[in-house]
Amino acid sequence: MSTQSHEKLLQEFETSNKAAWIEKAVERLKDKDFQALGSVTYEGIRQSPFYTAEDQIYNALTATDFGNAAQWQNREIIHFFPWVDNDQDLRIEDAPQLAQSANQLALQALAKGADAVHFDLFGVDVTLVDFDVLLQGIDLEKNAVGFSFDGRIEPFISQMDNTQWKGTIDYDFLANWTISGHYHNTVFEDLAELIHYTHHRPKVKALTINTNHLHNAGANAVQELAFGIATAVEYIHQLTDLGLDLPLLLRNVEFSMGTGSNYFMEIAKFRALRILWKQILTGYEVDTAQFPVSIHAQTSVWNKTVSDVYVNMLRSTTEAMSAVIGGSDALSVLPYNDFFTEPDEFARRIARNVSTLLKEESYLDKVIDVASGAYYIENLTQSLAKQSWALFQQTEQRGGFMKAFKEGFIQTEIEKVASERIANAETGKDVLVGTNKYQNPNEVLENIPEYAESVEAQNGLRLLRLRRVAEGIERQKLQENK
Repeated sequence: MSTQSHEKLLQEFETSNKAAWIEKAVERLKDKDFQALGSVTYEGIRQSPFYTAEDQIYNALTATDFGNAAQWQNREIIHFFPWVDNDQDLRIEDAPQLAQSANQLALQALAKGADAVHFDLFGVDVTLVDFDVLLQGIDLEKNAVGFSFDGRIEPFISQMDNTQWKGTIDYDFLANWTISGHYHNTVFEDLAELIHYTHHRPKVKALTINTNHLHNAGANAVQELAFGIATAVEYIHQLTDLGLDLPLLLRNVEFSMGTGSNYFMEIAKFRALRILWKQILTGYEVDTAQFPVSIHAQTSVWNKTVSDVYVNMLRSTTEAMSAVIGGSDALSVLPYNDFFTEPDEFARRIARNVSTLLKEESYLDKVIDVASGAYYIENLTQSLAKQSWALFQQTEQRGGFMKAFKEGFIQTEIEKVASERIANAETGKDVLVGTNKYQNPNEVLENIPEYAESVEAQNGLRLLRLRRVAEGIERQKLQENK
């Protein structure tokens, strides 16, 4: 259609604006308040009933800020310990078989759609792990690999010292401290050594900032962002005090965040992190374009249910879509039953294929920042960034992340939101399909995962309590079934 004919077509319609639409809405509402059509989120953000071009804002995000986000990694997490053995100590005689089993799962994942694997060695004595066996048959030039572990680092470095690879190291002991209350005296020095290890491995990142524990404790998006960047700043301050080079530190940063089922909020959350990271870098007077933040997204456990368990597949799919539209660089879709049992091949395959479908059938890997310019999402992004920055500043005024956590500020803020969300689920205000609405009347729950009731460590430190929003509902149903 020519420009001239297009203009004639538009002339048939009267010009309109937002005020005219509101006026029409008010007429139809009669005695009802137009503003009542809006809503207030758990983040305290007041949302308009609708947005138009008059609400358009620009958040100064560019393609450079997103790095290679459009080509996100499909990163599968491999648990070294089978789920059922998590409460047991690793026996020396079991280690070789566990390494072989984890290796086989990794090879299977890479052969069937994943392009990266991450070995969860948390709680494992890495002196018992043979990394040659663990990585056997994996093309380390082609495929990224990652490792999560705590405790001693020397066995890892000594075994991997002559290996050239790409991927991530998750040694985020501050995240573990918030849920366990413990870390050993040399953790900052150990993390510094891991970062030194990456000096000649530019494709390895060793400063992972986790916010999954915040997300799965019930935090809202503002809290996840604010306390996440507060954790990053805590690490930067502590590690530069140990003499580490700031550019090396910044090059090593990767945020690992939860992604929930509040679709648009999650899209905005990942975009807001890039704005916040640029503000952090500006504060350190470094070139923001030189250190675009790397973001790994992991599907939520907070909103998953044992009731009508297959609904978790639908939840994870929308969560994954939010993450990649929001610009995540890597995505881990957890199997639908990962939080209470060892997933079988069916559960792993379904989870793995979500990322493949988003690329091959939805073409979300063809555009960088696909949400750019969307009136609602841009407004939501800006609101999240502003409120998160304000909460981050409050945390810094209390002496930073560690001091704020020791005094209970962070736990209290998250608990307020988590309690409200749980109450709304239990009263049915927030819908959990298959759990508090459209339940299967013939379903009989036999067991649900138990989480620690105690929120205090032996040293008196209040801890974050990891839990699921549906726990109370499912516990009640379990009692009714007995």
